[in-house]
Amino acid sequence: MNQSPLRAAARLVASLKLTVALLVAAMVLVYAGTWAQIDNDIWRVQSQYFYSFYTWIDFRTLLPRPRGGVGGVPGGFPFPGGYTVGLLMVINLLAAHASRFIWSWKRSGIILIHLGLLILLAGQLITSLLAVESQMMIRQGQTAQYSEDTRVVELAVIDPADPATDKVTVIPQERLRGGALIDSPQLPWRVRIEQFFPDSRILGPMQAGPQADPRATQGAGQKLTVVPSTASGVGPMTQAMPSAYITLARDGKPLGTWLVSLFFDGPQEVGTGPQRRLIELRHKRLYKPYSVELLKFSHDRYPGTDIPRNFSSLVRLVDPRHHVDRQELIWMNHPLYYRGETFYQASFSGEDTTVLQVVSNPGKWIPYIACAIGGFGMALHFLLHLIGFLRKRNAPTSTTAATSTAAPTHRAGAVAWTAALLSVVFVATSYWMGRLPSNPVDLGLLGQVPILLDGRAQPLDSAARNAVRVLSGRGQVRVDGRARPAVAMLADMIASGGEAQKVPVIRIDQPEVVAALNLPTGEKLFSFEQFVQRAAVVNQQLQNAQTQEPTQRDLFARKMLELGRKLELYQRLGDPAKLFLTPPSLAEGKWQTLQSAIDIETAPGANPSALAGLLSAMFDWHGGQAASFNDNISRYVDWLSRHEPGLMTRMRMEMRFNQLQPFYLCMILYVLAFILIALSWLVWQRSLRSAAIGVLWAGFCLHTLALALRMWLQGRPPVTNLYSSAIFIPWGAMGLTLLMERIYRNGLGAAAAAIMGFVSLLIAHNLALDIGQSASGNGDTLGALQAVLDTNLWLATHVVTVTLGYSAAFLAGGLGIFYVLRNLLIGRDADANRELSRMIYAVVCFAALLSFVGTILGGIWADQSWGRFWGWDPKENGAVLIVLWTALILHARWAGLAHQRGVALLAIGGNIVTAWSWFGTNMLGVGLHSYGFMDRALAWLLAFVASQIFLIGLGLLPAGQASSTSPPSSGDLQ
Repeated sequence: MNQSPLRAAARLVASLKLTVALLVAAMVLVYAGTWAQIDNDIWRVQSQYFYSFYTWIDFRTLLPRPRGGVGGVPGGFPFPGGYTVGLLMVINLLAAHASRFIWSWKRSGIILIHLGLLILLAGQLITSLLAVESQMMIRQGQTAQYSEDTRVVELAVIDPADPATDKVTVIPQERLRGGALIDSPQLPWRVRIEQFFPDSRILGPMQAGPQADPRATQGAGQKLTVVPSTASGVGPMTQAMPSAYITLARDGKPLGTWLVSLFFDGPQEVGTGPQRRLIELRHKRLYKPYSVELLKFSHDRYPGTDIPRNFSSLVRLVDPRHHVDRQELIWMNHPLYYRGETFYQASFSGEDTTVLQVVSNPGKWIPYIACAIGGFGMALHFLLHLIGFLRKRNAPTSTTAATSTAAPTHRAGAVAWTAALLSVVFVATSYWMGRLPSNPVDLGLLGQVPILLDGRAQPLDSAARNAVRVLSGRGQVRVDGRARPAVAMLADMIASGGEAQKVPVIRIDQPEVVAALNLPTGEKLFSFEQFVQRAAVVNQQLQNAQTQEPTQRDLFARKMLELGRKLELYQRLGDPAKLFLTPPSLAEGKWQTLQSAIDIETAPGANPSALAGLLSAMFDWHGGQAASFNDNISRYVDWLSRHEPGLMTRMRMEMRFNQLQPFYLCMILYVLAFILIALSWLVWQRSLRSAAIGVLWAGFCLHTLALALRMWLQGRPPVTNLYSSAIFIPWGAMGLTLLMERIYRNGLGAAAAAIMGFVSLLIAHNLALDIGQSASGNGDTLGALQAVLDTNLWLATHVVTVTLGYSAAFLAGGLGIFYVLRNLLIGRDADANRELSRMIYAVVCFAALLSFVGTILGGIWADQSWGRFWGWDPKENGAVLIVLWTALILHARWAGLAHQRGVALLAIGGNIVTAWSWFGTNMLGVGLHSYGFMDRALAWLLAFVASQIFLIGLGLLPAGQASSTSPPSSGDLQ
């Protein structure tokens, strides 16, 4: 019997296929809304894409932008907005539970997950409708009784007749429409809105040129022209500049036309005597029944840098009605809560004015409740099915089988231990060979000397290695054909000055830059002296590059600015007035520059201190007195070891860390492990695979030790910037792989993790060469953190968990690649495919759990830092895309839309989503997370995306016939 149309529609509404379609729609919407933030401020994007029933998506929004952000594919298409997609998800979810789900303990996790999702969507709806965000700007010593909603304006008419209190009549923005006529007894005239510009630019007579159109006949704007504009950027400080032309009339007689705009600093006068009024277009003011006085604003920086360490506002809160009069300190990640409003440290203006973000959100706590329920449900569901899977997987076999495999397992263990021990010997030998020489000068002692650079104390060895790596792309430089350690090169720059400037150490890879600066063609390394000789042309080219808009800079301009940062770094390291080489124990409890120390030591009547040993050593270095240098530097280091033992312990450990180069050694071990696994597919399967696992264990232990040492040196969790994420991701994948190897014992996961570990560490190596937006580089510098990141709590929870989610997602994608290549090159094997598909599914489950929990923790961090749990920031959107993609894979599998091959191809697609979340969002240059911006990897990211699409295409090709007809196993993790 055919189903009735009503029943068929009900089945469709409750189907998992509709769930998959809605997840795809949500991903398209989030992706488009992220790219749209390049052209519009975040509030407009939220309103257009996420807080709407309908939107229009331009084709160019979905594609990488041409330089300058203009051009691209014209046209677009209509698409459901966030309200529509969310509503359909709720209907689909409720229908599915009503018609299909079984209410049992086994399904309790799924029920809790979906309940949390429903509450989360409801909370986001309440937030979008009722939340109010505003700003309170207060100068030190002043008091504020209102905040301003920077997204909305109002036309204020002020009667200043009473010296004590102004009488203000306000016309809200919704009434400021072109052609609107406003006639109220509270106003002294009728107001006609001639034209309203939601965003504008104000041009003077010379700027406007032929398009000059000064329409105002009265007031300050009589010679100015208004041009429509579009605000761009993200964040609470991004503001449009609304303007309007208004005509005033009294008793039917026009008084003239005024230009009112946020462009003007204050109100304009209209009339004289008793009829005198002030008019002003201003941000909407939200008056408070209490006052906030700024007692002190502090903008703390890391010593010797402009890197903000903390912003804080000491305020006095006075509420006479509730008998409140107290002082409160507001600083990063520590807001003030009062009367349903939350005050966050958002920004500052100058050195004495704070900007507080004021948020009123009736649904503030709903996301917390939803995430607690959903997170617990996900963990419960995952745990229940993992336990069931392990029970089936580890079910005892016959005694005969156990006896027959005991001996091979014992031999395999011996092979693994032997391979691991040989790997340890290799690591120890590499460390021994990497030590700095001590003859004729003791570079080991010199490398231990502490320096304060980029906001942290570090040994000269680290400062030198990072500097030489950034300047030349190498770990060493060559002088007269001989390799010279980096620390020796830095000592030359400090002590020898002009001689060091003749050494070619600054690398230029762009031939056009070399030609433009009249440098010798065919060379890539140049001396600082060569740039000094060409100072005029270098400065001119740098000035030309700096004047270009960041989004319109071509490759030449970007390479010129990179060269400029290298020259800045070289100058800073060679200038005693900028090097903080004097530790606190030698300079009144704080770090001092080397020049300050010289002034102290050479002042009349000064008593010689231990610092004299360092200064003497520098003179000895310049004069080539090796024996005297060793004696002086030894006495200086010994003195510091006695008076600052903690500092010197860190210096020695960091220098040993540099000499070991653990992540480089891990790359070698991971490549060796992959080679052994690949060979095991041809010969000696068990022995070579066991040896590979032993090597992987050695690499994983070394990797763990290196991460732990970095954490100890920096005093931070393992992930703080792009570089640290690139060395943490393979560690997470390796740990998960070794856990899976205990279950599957087929080497496939280990091979994928080994390749992934090598590639990720190779990415980290190139990030270490990136000079980025600062002169010190963005690589392995263990540098100071931005103020908003200066919290171990959220770095240790949100960032680490999200990065582990990256690890699992990339590992699943790597296994998907193995699935495709194995079937293409070897032929289809049903048993192997089934085993590999289970592994992919299990890892995707890990990725879904970790990404979801990490994203939720990020929402909590955002609430503590910026006053909203979710703001559709690009980095937040990148995280939610991974969650949506992993959910799509799981639901497609449960719906029967993706079987073994389909899941593998979707996992490869997850590589694209994860890479975009990891790197792509940092390349947009907008958002509250733009402190991690970098664009030099765009070509590599696009190449990676193309490679994954190519692999997906290969996976769609027909495979060979199955080599096994074994029935499906019931031991799947589902």
